[in-house]
Amino acid sequence: MYMRGAARLGVAIGLLGVTGACGDPLGPAANLTLLVSATPGVVVLGDTVELTGVAYNGASATIDAGVSCAPGIRFTVTNSVGSATDLYDGLAFICPRLDSQDLEPGETDVVEWRWVPNAVGEYTVRSTVMVKDGPTVRSRGRLVRVLAQP
Repeated sequence: MYMRGAARLGVAIGLLGVTGACGDPLGPAANLTLLVSATPGVVVLGDTVELTGVAYNGASATIDAGVSCAPGIRFTVTNSVGSATDLYDGLAFICPRLDSQDLEPGETDVVEWRWVPNAVGEYTVRSTVMVKDGPTVRSRGRLVRVLAQP
């Protein structure tokens, strides 16, 4: 089933209520929850996959995800042999500070991105936040299958 923006956001925010990261050693990043959606999950080569990354900061401190000019919620795609690609690599971004680069306490940020796979295969898509002076946090993966023809 294909969901549009508001419906995907509603599902993602609902899931945030029942998911969370645990542990203290990561500091505020321990309370950062990431989700990703990739729709549709099966495409023909050349079709567009709509990606939505959701980050919820359950900590009492602001998390700085502004390690570059790109949006704070990134997308990585891993192919079936384990080679990962950051979809922002090589792209030029203008550098005003973006809302998704500062994850305020209790805040939910959403970034949408379009990805056009360039090869047939199975891919795992994740949303990622590279916490400044902290760990890189990744969502669970979503599988996308790319077919040569329908």
